[in-house]
Amino acid sequence: MDFRDAVAQVDVVLDLVGGAYGGRSLDVLRPGGLLVGAAIDPGVDEATAAARGLRYAWVTAEPAGQALEPVTERIETGRLRVAVERTYPLAEAAEAHRAIEAKRTTGKLVLVP
Repeated sequence: MDFRDAVAQVDVVLDLVGGAYGGRSLDVLRPGGLLVGAAIDPGVDEATAAARGLRYAWVTAEPAGQALEPVTERIETGRLRVAVERTYPLAEAAEAHRAIEAKRTTGKLVLVP
């Protein structure tokens, strides 16, 4: 099912996929609605959205080295440990996703090549 058949007149869409989905996301916005793109290739831009009476904003996050120093220190001293419940080969990514959806995990699941 195409998501455009399930929703309409949305105030805000957060698009983490981009590409062709950027344009499709514009289709479900109400007039004046906002598409927030966070994909490397958003598939749309401000001018495209404005031509349709919509708004577009691209967002990104940059790591802040100084803010991460306390985390680094905890990792290096062993005071912070990440609980890895299981690793999955990339070919079993669907199985890992099912485990997450079933809420059967107590630690992180890691995909490995």
